[in-house]
Amino acid sequence: YLGNMPEPSDEEEFEVDENPLTRDAVSLMEAASKPWPTTKYVIPDLGISAGAITMLCGFGHSGKTFVTMYAEICVATGKPMLGEFAVTKGKVLHIDYEMGKDEMTIRYRRLLNGMGLKPEDADIRFTSFPKFRLSDEDAEQQLLEAVEGVSLCVIDSLRAAFNGEENGSSSRKYVDMLNAVSDQTGCAFILIHHTGKNVAKDTRTAPRGTSGFYDAAGTVLMLDAKKGEPTRLSQTKSRNITFSGCSLIFEDTGEQVEPTKRTEGLLLVKVPGAAPEESPAVKVVRYLEENGGPVLSAKLLEIAAIRKTEYLRLMKRLKRANVVEVTKDGKARPYLVQHREHWDLDESFEEELAPVLSAAYCDDGMDEEEPRE
Repeated sequence: YLGNMPEPSDEEEFEVDENPLTRDAVSLMEAASKPWPTTKYVIPDLGISAGAITMLCGFGHSGKTFVTMYAEICVATGKPMLGEFAVTKGKVLHIDYEMGKDEMTIRYRRLLNGMGLKPEDADIRFTSFPKFRLSDEDAEQQLLEAVEGVSLCVIDSLRAAFNGEENGSSSRKYVDMLNAVSDQTGCAFILIHHTGKNVAKDTRTAPRGTSGFYDAAGTVLMLDAKKGEPTRLSQTKSRNITFSGCSLIFEDTGEQVEPTKRTEGLLLVKVPGAAPEESPAVKVVRYLEENGGPVLSAKLLEIAAIRKTEYLRLMKRLKRANVVEVTKDGKARPYLVQHREHWDLDESFEEELAPVLSAAYCDDGMDEEEPRE
């Protein structure tokens, strides 16, 4: 009977699963049996890593490209960024749609001179105005080949790198594609992009265009440059590493080179900056302390400078911690619970409210009676 069994056909013997949902699926048991995965960080303290792209946003002339090129040199040479933030040394690729070869060369040379380095010290390749767009049909395959063995790839700028509108939600697919390439190759991506107009009210609009850009990014950094003040580098999103931000200045070095009308060198220097902006919780509590209560919610929403849904979540959190109560007159106007011993703050909330807690402690100390003889 067994001898009469038909031989398996080639099609049956080499059957391949063509379903993309199951073909590459990994069982939890298999994944958990291996050593813990390690995130491939390029600049750990800033949250720049492979897996999900980093977006650096800022208004025009805020120094986005200079800061990124400086970071590239640090990665390519293994030199700590700003003398403080460690890097993982590796090859760098810069895809330029903004500057052109001559301007890129001038900027790289000035930064290298400012850092006391030579071109041969930095393993960086750059291409200007390539006949390539993220919207090309074969873009993913082209990128997979281009970033093989590369630690960091910079695209300047995101808007110039694809055809089509940046406001449509479908534009997110280009960032999703870069995330997939990064995950497959271990190459980290930095996308230089312009800042949205409403970023002061909502940091989720830091990247201009569709909100999908912000959602798809692993880390979002922002440069804020005001005339006569140090440039502020801050983080508005990170999935893993929290970066508290820093202030920096661009310092000219060396003699002026006549053809360029610029100095031979340029150095980025970390300097003491203004205190970081207060959190919405601190703003609300401080306002209630200084102005008493009850206060209309519309006023507190204005003080917090956040969206209404975020404000409502914040007020629930403050109420649960017994920091704030609301009136029972139907208007539900918030007011501050005066006796701090009744506040029920967990460790993270206590740390967040530290600016008002420390100020309150100092004020209370001034009001204490002198000890009696």
